[in-house]
Amino acid sequence: MRALVDHLPALVAYWDRDGRNVLANHAYVEWFGLTPEQLRGRHISEVLGERVYTLNLPHISAALAGERQDFERTLVDSFGRTRHTQASYVPEAVDGEVLGFFVQITDVTAKVEAERDLDEAQMVAGVASWSWVPGEELASWSPQLYRLAGVDPEGVEPTIESGLRLVHPEDREMLRASLGETTHEPQDRELRYRIVQPDGEVRHLVSRLRVERAPDGTVSRLRGTMLDETSTQNAHVEVARVNDELLRANRLLSDTMGMLGHDIRQPLAVTLGYLEHLRGHVAATEPEVLEQRLDRVHAAARRIRRLLDDVLSMATLDSGHLKVGVATVRVDELFADVVSELGEVDTTLLAVAADSEPGLEVASDPFHLRQSVVNLAVNATRYGEPPLELSARGLDGHVELMVRDAGAGVPDDLLPRLFTRFARGENQSARSTGSTGFGLYLVRQLVEANAGTVGYRPVAPTGACFTITLPSASQPAQ
Repeated sequence: MRALVDHLPALVAYWDRDGRNVLANHAYVEWFGLTPEQLRGRHISEVLGERVYTLNLPHISAALAGERQDFERTLVDSFGRTRHTQASYVPEAVDGEVLGFFVQITDVTAKVEAERDLDEAQMVAGVASWSWVPGEELASWSPQLYRLAGVDPEGVEPTIESGLRLVHPEDREMLRASLGETTHEPQDRELRYRIVQPDGEVRHLVSRLRVERAPDGTVSRLRGTMLDETSTQNAHVEVARVNDELLRANRLLSDTMGMLGHDIRQPLAVTLGYLEHLRGHVAATEPEVLEQRLDRVHAAARRIRRLLDDVLSMATLDSGHLKVGVATVRVDELFADVVSELGEVDTTLLAVAADSEPGLEVASDPFHLRQSVVNLAVNATRYGEPPLELSARGLDGHVELMVRDAGAGVPDDLLPRLFTRFARGENQSARSTGSTGFGLYLVRQLVEANAGTVGYRPVAPTGACFTITLPSASQPAQ
């Protein structure tokens, strides 16, 4: 009997009702670094040590009360190695009286460490696993599954239904049906679905379901693995977004280059044409004609300069490095500068309105404001009809600048996107109008960078009025 007990791989011992050792096999005495003679008769507290004895005392008391005890404990053996064990205390009772209890301890260190390695591997890989035996209420969930679902193992029972409750409502019935269908199919199934964590975060999973069958063909167990591919999904979405932005940027660049080529070519052709003519005919040209042609060359050059200013401003805005230097700008001087700037236009068509309030000042970057008003004035000369007027009025700590014309106004189809980049009406194009299509967009960006707003309103019976509203430099807002 002794030889049989000594050859058991488990630790086996017997302790009497007083807690003193009666029997221990070879594995048991070796574990604690004692001989059988040293162990026999010793109290269990001396063998286990005060800490482990205190932990085990409830189980010892229960065993001596006639209740079998099964529990897990991490111990340090006589060689200083940390070992994971499963212990059973089995009472010995004769005629209802407990005489002592048997102890069986199984070293499960290899199993625990393998499970821990698996858990760590699953955590690193973002993989979780579960299994379920049909007919049983509880399933088995890996620790990574709890982490993946964002739930506390103590707060959620591992059942099929509790798992389904974690699934996104839109995917839940599909997964429920797939679980039922899997039991009738010989092949593994791969499914993609979403789960919703308690904080509302949605995770994208790819899951493989596998059926284990008994010899008679009935389902003995369902196993599943789940891979968190949320990062991959997010990466795909981000790549798609970046690709869309690149395509849009390429289209915008192509559109811009085409429009710039058209817009620069016309004033450049005028400049080169007049200079070519004047090069050999200056002496023979009447002074008035010469001055007129030089004015046109100058006007064409200013038009090219304005276009380049707009392009550089757009590039600065897109880079996020627009610098704003706010100063006090006199409105009457600004309007005079704008009228002078548009020298290539018949100046009798553009004037400062008689009802414009004198002495108004705004707080703005002077270059941004001049560029914005010039763009609105050029827009009026291209699309409007005379008279074209510049006017201003004070509005409760702000100044409203207005550019008005008597044309047909803005087409209805253009109103919702009037101040967007490359906005044009359905029957307009940059090549037919000589417009880049980003003038109004640039005006809005520059004005808003200076704490202002832009707007549009129709003028009865016909006409358009574009407005720029900026803080007054001399009268603070109420």
